[in-house]
Amino acid sequence: YIICGGLLSLSMLVTSLHLFQVSIFESHGLDALIAARVFPVSAVTMIIAMPLIGKALDRFPTRFMFAFGQLVMVSSLLLATQVVDIGSALVYAAVFGLNNAVTMTLFSYVWPRFFGLAHLGSIQGIGQMMGVVGASIGALPLAIAFDLTGDYDTTLAALTILPALCFVLAFFLKAP
Repeated sequence: YIICGGLLSLSMLVTSLHLFQVSIFESHGLDALIAARVFPVSAVTMIIAMPLIGKALDRFPTRFMFAFGQLVMVSSLLLATQVVDIGSALVYAAVFGLNNAVTMTLFSYVWPRFFGLAHLGSIQGIGQMMGVVGASIGALPLAIAFDLTGDYDTTLAALTILPALCFVLAFFLKAP
């Protein structure tokens, strides 16, 4: 349940940030072109970080890496509220790229690590379904909040509660 909750949270919030990045930047007075131009920074950071995250997953306890992923998500959400110029946009993009690398690598790593290979298809099928559910509902809180208040920042900050809670719960994961 901890793994499903954590991956649902990551999937939900990563999708939200992808969908609303341009609008979030615009709400901070930045041009949509800047928001679009930092997507490659996130992509390159993700490409570079994925093999490093993979090696770290092999080297460090999974629960610590899972917790690390939740902290990176918290950082991404908070940095999104602080984007005010090209410099802060680049910092956000790099951290968000790391976030994407952690999320994608964790999705394929944790299931066999904690549950073995015997029923991996069934287990990973449920896990991937949770990720899809998270991605599907992820944009709703930001969309509703923006429609009601015209602001993303308060909701982004409030949404940090999800990965922060998953960060704490990650320390209760037991090695197989």
